Amino acid sequence: MKTRIIIVMLMMMLSSGFSVKADTYWDYGAAPDNSWFNATNWNPDGVPDATTQVRIGTTTDPVQISGPGAVGNNVYVADLSSDQTVLNVSNTGSLTASAMIFAGLQGNGTINSSGTLTANGFAIVVGQAPTANGTLRINGGTVTSNFMYAGDWGSGLVELNTGGNINLGGLMIIGGNSGAVGTVNINGGNSISQMVFMGDQGSGALNVADGEIATIGGMVLAGWASATGVLNVTGGHVNIGDFLFVGDKGAGDASLDGGVLTANWLQINALSHMDITNGLLELRGDHLSDAALLGYMNNGFLTAYGQSGSQYFNMTYDGNITSITAIPEPASMMLLGIGLLVLRAKKNRK
Repeated sequence: MKTRIIIVMLMMMLSSGFSVKADTYWDYGAAPDNSWFNATNWNPDGVPDATTQVRIGTTTDPVQISGPGAVGNNVYVADLSSDQTVLNVSNTGSLTASAMIFAGLQGNGTINSSGTLTANGFAIVVGQAPTANGTLRINGGTVTSNFMYAGDWGSGLVELNTGGNINLGGLMIIGGNSGAVGTVNINGGNSISQMVFMGDQGSGALNVADGEIATIGGMVLAGWASATGVLNVTGGHVNIGDFLFVGDKGAGDASLDGGVLTANWLQINALSHMDITNGLLELRGDHLSDAALLGYMNNGFLTAYGQSGSQYFNMTYDGNITSITAIPEPASMMLLGIGLLVLRAKKNRK
């Protein structure tokens, strides 16, 4: 996987057609005007163009992109390990990199975007170096790239909020290399990619509370033996175009406590576990007699409220999709019944 990614990256760089200019550094020479488009804010003076290597170090005030047309070749936010850097893209703003965008190259870098953020080359990387701590908050608008890394070698956080969109032509990788820690929170909006890896070689977590995250292909938790992958679904829709691997070679943990998770088929390895409580698992096709699925249930790899056994699941097939929900354990049902009785008693008193 890593070798293939590096080859693709080199091919994209060689085929980009851009002759790269010398580095341009943010020096905030026009303070307190923090606009990207003010030429005096750069060293040497001049607004970056599509061939510029853009390096933004520590910012006393966020770098502000409030209009369309901000460009660069590679854009490095938090260039050095000591940097504390913030870049804001407003809802009328746009930033396009001919190659890549880094939120936290080596330092603490944050990009808050409500507009248009595009990397036409290889990737948007959030938390690149081991020293990096990167954040990308998507509060609206659209983020477009081939790949997206949340934690490449360092720590990376991506938050997708209501009104935001992520469009990836390739992979979303959460916790890329060994030692990396990546988190993606889907709080609303929509995300689409070819595949999602939670823990390729590092540690990755995907938390879905609202909105939709979709893949054309599969979704993998804990790709390598060194990896750990976590999927927490409390709302929204995880719409997987093909397979869900809860643990490939490493240890994966999935929790479906609300919302809907849809896939073609499910695989859970011996190191991994998935628990269903309040959510709905949908598997395309008829899986009522799926020996592997029933085996996961009866052997404790797929549980309902922590209980092992296919008798703790409701399974129905409508001719297209097998729907699987968990039957609450007796203690939970008792608490629910007590709660209903208390509510009825209060109503009767009134």
